[in-house]
Amino acid sequence: MRPISPRQFVLGFVSAIALFVLLHALTWQFAVRQLLQREDDIVTGNLARLGYISDLVHPRRTQVTLPKRHLEAGDLQDQRIDLLTIGDSFSNGGAGGPNPWYQDFIASRWGWNVLNLRGFPGLHNDMDLVRALLRAGLLQEWGVRYVLLESTQYKIVSRYADTPPPRGLPSRAALIAHYRFGEPQPIPDLLALPDVAWINDGNIKYWWNRVMYHLDDCAFISQACRTRLRARRFSIGDGKDLLYTPGALRIVSRNNADAVQRMNNQLEALADELAQQGIGLIVMPVVTKYELYRPDIAKGDYPPDPLFPHWRRLPHRFVLVDTQDILRQAIEAGELDTFYIDDSHWTPKASEHVVNALGRLLGNDR
Repeated sequence: MRPISPRQFVLGFVSAIALFVLLHALTWQFAVRQLLQREDDIVTGNLARLGYISDLVHPRRTQVTLPKRHLEAGDLQDQRIDLLTIGDSFSNGGAGGPNPWYQDFIASRWGWNVLNLRGFPGLHNDMDLVRALLRAGLLQEWGVRYVLLESTQYKIVSRYADTPPPRGLPSRAALIAHYRFGEPQPIPDLLALPDVAWINDGNIKYWWNRVMYHLDDCAFISQACRTRLRARRFSIGDGKDLLYTPGALRIVSRNNADAVQRMNNQLEALADELAQQGIGLIVMPVVTKYELYRPDIAKGDYPPDPLFPHWRRLPHRFVLVDTQDILRQAIEAGELDTFYIDDSHWTPKASEHVVNALGRLLGNDR
C-alpha cells in the first residue's frame, strides 16, 4: 500500500475541515438559523426548536391589534379592576405572535379592565398569592370582580392540590415592594433566545433528527415528538403533523379522581373566601396539545388524561372553563391552527373561542 505523503495528508485534512465548515454553514443558513435566532422580531415555536424541525415552522411577529390592552402591575394607577388573572405562560403571552394575550380579548370585547400579575417569589401556589392579595386588602381596593386562575393541564394538580402550604403569606408591604404597582417597568421577554454561533451542535441534531423521526415519533432522544393525524388541523405543510412534548404525557396518572377531588376542594375553599368580599373565582385549566388533538391521532401510545372527565362530574362553587370541550368543538367545526403547529401554546383563534365561552358562562355578570 502506497504511503500517504505529507502533502496529501494536509490536503485531506484541509478538505475535511472545509467540508465540516460548509455543512455547518449550509445547515445553519437554510434550516437551523430560523429555529435558534430571532430576526426582525419573527417568533418560532418551542417544539420546532426542541426537535430541530424546520419544515413545520409557523413564523409570526408579536403585535397587538385589539383596541384595548390588559394591564400589567406597572400600568396600574387608579383604575377599577374587573378581572385579575394569574397563571403560567398562557397568561403571559408565551406563544408570541399576533394578540398573544387572551386577556386583551376580554378587555376589548367586554370593556373590562384586566390586570395580569406574575407569580410572587417563594410562592409555588397561585392560590396563596390570591389569599395574600385578599388579606392585604388590595383586591378590595382595586374593586376586583373576578379572579381568574389559569394553569396548564399537566401541572394543575401539583399547583392546586399537592403544593404544601407556605410558611407565611407575603405582607402588603412585600407585595407592593415586589410588584411596584404603577411604576413603569420592563416586562420579561419569555421568547428571548440566547446567542448561538453558527457552528453548533444543533446543526448535527438537525440531521440526526431528520433521520430518526422516520424511525421513532420522538427520534429516540428528542424532547419534541412528531406524529400523524387523520385529518388536516393546521395550515402549515399538509396540516396533518402534530408536534407535542412527551414529558407532559408521562405524568397523567397524577390527575386521578382523588387528586381532582382534593384540588376541587381547595379551589372551593378559596372561592368561599373570595365570595365573602363579593369576588368570584374563575378556574381555567388549559388542555394539553396532545389531549386536544387525541381524537385525530392516527396511532397513540399514551393513556388519556382523566382530568377533564373527572372534573366535569364534580360540583364546584367557582366558574370552571372547560378548554378541552370548548376547543374540541371549534376543531370539529373546521377551525385550523387552534394551537400553533410548532409550539405548545394556543393561537389567538383559541383565545377568541375561550373568551366567547367564558362570556356565556358569566352571562349577565359581564
